[in-house]
Amino acid sequence: MLARQKLALLIVLAVLLAGLAHAQAYRYVASKIRKPFHYPTCKWALEIDPQNLQTFKTRDEAIAAGHRPCKVCDP
Repeated sequence: MLARQKLALLIVLAVLLAGLAHAQAYRYVASKIRKPFHYPTCKWALEIDPQNLQTFKTRDEAIAAGHRPCKVCDP
């Protein structure tokens, strides 16, 4: 489990660094196989398998794709 958390942290750091180069590239993330969408820093966003990761620039875009706001981070 610890290895998975480290991997998730590395992914978040990579995303944040990439975000500096591409400011506002996206603000929300979701899994292809689950309904909630999240802020990239949400504890549940960190659990998304990179193969299933979807990104969205706007809240409306995430909702139009069939996702709902996370009850924890409330994006």
